[in-house]
Amino acid sequence: MGDGHLKHIIKNKPGIIFPGIFFLAFLISHCAKKEETRELRPESAVTITEIDSAASQQLLAELLDLQTQIREHPSDVELRKLYLAKSIDSQTGAIRTAGIGLPPQNSPSALISQQAAERAALMDAGRWIAYILEWRQHIDSPDFGSISGDIPGTKIIYKNLTPDTVEVLVQAQTS
Repeated sequence: MGDGHLKHIIKNKPGIIFPGIFFLAFLISHCAKKEETRELRPESAVTITEIDSAASQQLLAELLDLQTQIREHPSDVELRKLYLAKSIDSQTGAIRTAGIGLPPQNSPSALISQQAAERAALMDAGRWIAYILEWRQHIDSPDFGSISGDIPGTKIIYKNLTPDTVEVLVQAQTS
């Protein structure tokens, strides 16, 4: 099938070629990739709440204060007992704990910085859950600063965002 075949089609059916060309031009013009630019911005307010906001803020502040005290006195069993009492919901068995995350210093954007701080806050909260699970079994060990263990799944129930930190209150179900 050489050039003669194509000439035969064009001579005998010229109406097929021109509508086909128009159809292709239509497809190309309407299916072309349209670029859309959106600016991604970090969240600027407290967002996630499942329990009363005022109660969440208060619990978050109390847990963060106890965490600071435990860091300063890593062997203090009484502080651990207070932390366990604040963290564990005796009715549901849920563990609520706090985490704090700081943004990286040289981040390319505010959004990336906020996301990194939130991941750090979640990791911090997970570490405290590991301590809680261990201290429920053995209140006198381990001292703060030396823990390893499995962490159950968590969900953020409250988040406080500031330009300098992300604070989260998370909940884990242990039963």
